[in-house]
Amino acid sequence: MSWKIGPISIDGPVVSGPMSGYTSRSYRDFMKPFGVAVSVTEMTSAVGILNSGSRTEEYVRFDRNYPTGLQLFGHDPEDIAEAARISAGMNPNIDFIDVNMGCPVHKILRSGAGSILMKDPALCGRIVKLTKEATGLPVTAKIRLGQTRGQMNFR
Repeated sequence: MSWKIGPISIDGPVVSGPMSGYTSRSYRDFMKPFGVAVSVTEMTSAVGILNSGSRTEEYVRFDRNYPTGLQLFGHDPEDIAEAARISAGMNPNIDFIDVNMGCPVHKILRSGAGSILMKDPALCGRIVKLTKEATGLPVTAKIRLGQTRGQMNFR
């Protein structure tokens, strides 16, 4: 099975999704022999990248063993786009940017990020547009069907 993310060919059906605290570089490398064809990093703070946090930088730096996307979270379109631009400059192995619009964790929601973004589809569109313009990389989004079961954006 072959498919694409923008111009990137993906040879296989298995995607290793972003799981905070689990999808480290080592984990992503470990999963490759099990059929993972594309991977996404742990959720990474756009503001953390902008503030040059050394802890955040470890999420951005990785080798290319197969297509890998950097997942960013935040609430400000300009911050996310600028963090993506900086990250792409730090690591040419980033194949695409994945924007977290699906995390339901209260700490993330309180910051205005994650699945709360889905309450404002225009804001989501602006984040994707600015991030694409800032990097030239394909942009994907981790989403949920909606903020809550009673508030579905997609079916």
